[in-house]
Amino acid sequence: MMTMTPDADLQVWLDTHANQGQMRIVPYVKSMKDVLLEFRMQVVQQGRGGNSRVSQQGQLRVPASQAMPLAQVNVGMSDRESCSVEISLRKDGMDAGVYRFDCNETGGPR
Repeated sequence: MMTMTPDADLQVWLDTHANQGQMRIVPYVKSMKDVLLEFRMQVVQQGRGGNSRVSQQGQLRVPASQAMPLAQVNVGMSDRESCSVEISLRKDGMDAGVYRFDCNETGGPR
């Protein structure tokens, strides 16, 4: 679910892989034009033992029409835990979109 109107030139999606209680989370971004993006990614994991929060931020140059990974996070997951990802993007000093995903949600660009 997106919380604001995204930049029409940007597409964002998650690639996740679960293996033996670990989940690898890799968000991707694709742009119609060459662009320098600032990003902030926050992963929130909720379970019986409490909450865990991991954040990464940085800059990424995205060549036109190429999907680029923003970052990679590995989290331990059990059947009783939930996980969400929030990605905030800025382009040219302006907000370019906030994207929210369930960690188990994969698929194409938004």
